[in-house]
Amino acid sequence: MEISAIKERLSLSEVLQHYSLQPKNSMLKCFMHEDKTASGYANKKSSIS
Repeated sequence: MEISAIKERLSLSEVLQHYSLQPKNSMLKCFMHEDKTASGYANKKSSIS
């Protein structure tokens, strides 16, 4: 499946929920390393991450 097709079918909220990621003030802790500081940005309204 192409990334564009995935973007059309799923919202950012659905993807974040699937991976149990909860943005706080649009910021996320990176799930790829053990950093305690939120460094990822997620805008659910515009599906930008």
